[in-house]
Amino acid sequence: MGRPRQYPDDAARKRAQRARAASEDIDPTLPVHQVDEPDQPAGPSVPAVGLASEPTRGIEELLLLDPYAPLSEPEEQLVRDHFDFNPSEKRTRAEREAAADKMRAFMAPPDVQLPEDIAKVWWAPQDQATAKKLIAAWGLEVFRTSAIHQMALGEIRREQKLRAYRANLREGQKIPSPR
Repeated sequence: MGRPRQYPDDAARKRAQRARAASEDIDPTLPVHQVDEPDQPAGPSVPAVGLASEPTRGIEELLLLDPYAPLSEPEEQLVRDHFDFNPSEKRTRAEREAAADKMRAFMAPPDVQLPEDIAKVWWAPQDQATAKKLIAAWGLEVFRTSAIHQMALGEIRREQKLRAYRANLREGQKIPSPR
């Protein structure tokens, strides 16, 4: 048998829970502020000491530097403004370059030599990159039997038949039945 209920319903339980939370003081040493009260007294603002407010180099000079060269905060902001980055962008130029390097490394095709028969089918550079990635992931024999390679072979056969058909049409020869 279950425990007897302490509250008649869920709403009563939540009301009691809220009342307990409101009556407990988390830390009585914390200052109490009203909602409309400012956190700091109004007064003249004091500029931070030791922070450079102007970049020391121009944008042309900064763009010629190594992407991993250390830049001051004003120079970083000058680079961000030059490339119209969102104001929320806070990464440094080196951090952005490292992220780009990681993406380039991920997208680069592996160093796989394509066999001649596959290179004829996958002749475009972007197709060769795809074939290399798939061969590296699956292995050559699995790639040869894969649906994507078989579809590419079928497309080449279809184009060859189409060229032969058009050549027969131009020469006025009898066109073979597709059956």
